[in-house]
Amino acid sequence: MSDFGWKLHGDGRNLKPGEVVMPDERLTWTRTIGLGAQHVVSMIGACFVAPVLMGLNPSLGLMASGVATLLFLVITRGRVPSYL
Repeated sequence: MSDFGWKLHGDGRNLKPGEVVMPDERLTWTRTIGLGAQHVVSMIGACFVAPVLMGLNPSLGLMASGVATLLFLVITRGRVPSYL
């Protein structure tokens, strides 16, 4: 499979101010993995750390996140706006 059908955006390294990476484009693999890791770290903060600070079970936060995701996909019929 050739990169899941994605094409490299420009040189894959530099973005001009206001420039947008389209859904069928990607950055270099190192930048893509770095942005993915950033996403995972923010998800851990939202799903695990916040419930612990409030004295709740972290599993509850993870389950609520999953239910909210499924509910969002049902309501929007699988169409996700580009700003999310």
